[in-house]
Amino acid sequence: MKEWRFNDPKATTLLMSQITLLKGTIFEWQEVIERIRLTFELKEYDLFESEEKIHVDDYYLSILSNSDDYYSSNLKDSKDSLMALFKAYLELSPFYKNLVESWEELQEEVELLSQELGYSAEVRLDDYKKNIIEDHLKWKSTKGNALEEMLQQIKLTKKSKPDKRHIFILISPEKTLNDKELLKLNDQLQQLPGYFIVVSDFSFSSSQNILYNDQIINQASVMSYKHTISTLLPFVFSENKFENSLKWYINSVDKSNGNIIKLSLSSVDNLEELIYVFIMTYVTQLPFTVDYTGIPEGYKKYIESVIESEV
Repeated sequence: MKEWRFNDPKATTLLMSQITLLKGTIFEWQEVIERIRLTFELKEYDLFESEEKIHVDDYYLSILSNSDDYYSSNLKDSKDSLMALFKAYLELSPFYKNLVESWEELQEEVELLSQELGYSAEVRLDDYKKNIIEDHLKWKSTKGNALEEMLQQIKLTKKSKPDKRHIFILISPEKTLNDKELLKLNDQLQQLPGYFIVVSDFSFSSSQNILYNDQIINQASVMSYKHTISTLLPFVFSENKFENSLKWYINSVDKSNGNIIKLSLSSVDNLEELIYVFIMTYVTQLPFTVDYTGIPEGYKKYIESVIESEV
């Protein structure tokens, strides 16, 4: 996993991997999607991975939306580009050249026939124009299921820009795919080159980003506090416990739906993990409450003392 930092006014930072999940709906993430679009399409913002600037010109951004709340013309643009390339190759075909030549011969035949029949008004055949063929070139494919169509969209887009590295933003795939198909999509995306940013409520195998009251929360947003967390713990710091608790922290923020985060023993596997999650929530300054049910008196006093203190 890696961090992508945009130098936009909100200093947008996303935790990225081959599949990157923006958990939620396009309504929640629309502003972030727009910042990404402005970065790659209009070069309005710079983008950094660690301290290294990413050359956005090397990438092609495609937004494939399954939501009525977001319109994207990327698929149409890709098809138009591929069709233009197809027409250019078609004009090189000897059959196409023969057609143009035959058309000219047919013009002469029409002129002669018109003269022979002696019509008062002369009949003529217009000059050959490309649209005579182009208007009858159509995309035609066997109607497949929604998953196949989505993967076909990705394939077409890549073919239209073969010289670019690709970033796809898939918006609300759950609008057209069921859970079984979403799992298959997850497996397929992991095997494809490129970056896939998915806006969805479905839990993809991905680096996860959650929007909490206009603040992007992910594992990286906690890592910078790792030393502080280790000093605040009432027991010896454990790397494994920290990593496991980090997942519970993300889960707790996700389940809160933007409301006050509720911490309890029942929300984690054991007491140590609860303490880790409590400290993570505290140092990242997210609002929370603690259900003390089942928590020993000594740890209850410890939690209360941390809340009353300042980091």
